[in-house]
Formats: sequence, C-alpha cells, structure tokens
Amino acid sequence: MFWLGLLLILLFTIKLGWLPSSGMRTIGVSASGLARHPGRRPPRVMPVLTLTVFYMAVFIRLMRASVLNVASLDFVSQRPMPRA
Repeated sequence: MFWLGLLLILLFTIKLGWLPSSGMRTIGVSASGLARHPGRRPPRVMPVLTLTVFYMAVFIRLMRASVLNVASLDFVSQRPMPRA
C-alpha cells in the first residue's frame, strides 16, 4: 500500500494538481462553523482511494480464483444455456 499511496500522490498532486499533497488546512484561510468542513474533505480522498484500490485488487483476485475453481468442477457444463 505504501508504493500505491506514493504513486497516487504523484498522479493526483503533481501531474493533475487535483489534491493537496499533505496537510489538513489551506494556509491563510480562516473559516468558522460549517464553512470549515469543505476544506477538510480533499485531504481525506487520498487515504480512502488508496485503501479502496488496494482492497479491490485483493477482492478481484479472490473472486477470480473462486470462479476458476467452480468452473472446473464436474457439474458445471461448458455449453450455453438454452433460450426460453
């Protein structure tokens, strides 16, 4: 996950300029109340995206292995199902 996080920082911060590379607040902005919360949302995107991509890859590998395992069983036929 460490390398994936670094690659995502490289992509979304340096190449695209969409997200901040670090920090929770923008320097020089002082907001109070509910106006403070939208500024904190972008720093949370990167950790969520990193964990999502990592665990989706694990899930896809597990699902593929399960499908290949079931497809090799005797009761699974290789011919297409008849149309009704």
